[in-house]
Amino acid sequence: MNKSNNKIFIGLPVFNGEKYISQAIESVLSQTYSNFILFISDNCSTDNTKQICLKYKKQDVRVKYVIQNNNIGAKKNFLFLKKQSEKYNLGYFIFIAYDDYW
Repeated sequence: MNKSNNKIFIGLPVFNGEKYISQAIESVLSQTYSNFILFISDNCSTDNTKQICLKYKKQDVRVKYVIQNNNIGAKKNFLFLKKQSEKYNLGYFIFIAYDDYW
């Protein structure tokens, strides 16, 4: 693990989170510490979650967004994010829920 860059991988799993996800994303993006990647894994939402996430991805290069082809379940969505964090090999990893904010 490369901790020298102190970059944080923030994993955000979501399914049908249109009501709260903007607040969660905004809370992450407004942190004073800005050396992070916010990686959103959309578990095949059927509401406007995709449109909301794509808006933030377009506005901020730190936001990464993936939509699953089908609903893989909550546990597998968390594990998917953990595996993605390993590919980035950053110093730290943390989850944020789509209906939470910092």
